[in-house]
Amino acid sequence: MPNARIHAPACAILAVAALTLPLVTPLTPWDAAQVSAGCALGVIVTPDLDLVNPLAKVPVVGWFYGAWWFVYRKVLKHREYASHMPGVGTVARAILIFPLWAALWVIGVRPWWIILGMIAADFIHLALDAYWPVIRKSGRMSGLKRRAKWL
Repeated sequence: MPNARIHAPACAILAVAALTLPLVTPLTPWDAAQVSAGCALGVIVTPDLDLVNPLAKVPVVGWFYGAWWFVYRKVLKHREYASHMPGVGTVARAILIFPLWAALWVIGVRPWWIILGMIAADFIHLALDAYWPVIRKSGRMSGLKRRAKWL
């Protein structure tokens, strides 16, 4: 099972790729930036919130972040349908960060584009969870491991 050292770069790559959406879709650059932000948000608001607190090492912010997601951790067990399924788990996490949506709406950010990016990040997360053992056994990652310490 891959950990955050694999999931985080995958979400970052997806976020950069989302910026190219206006080239192949009718989305505006502003909409693509919001989708990209949703993909990047997948690093912090991850389906693995029931296991880890990605901001735990940040002194005050980490405590508040952990307290905010306490109920999510208690209600949703790791790798349950509701926590890891794109769409279902994403909406559950999006509801918990509703105050953020209200604040962003004022400056013109529309939550549905960010949620779409979060769903894309969840799909990447689910695919990595499913196929990581196959990728590791194939031996294709051995050369990358020598070059990239984050693997």
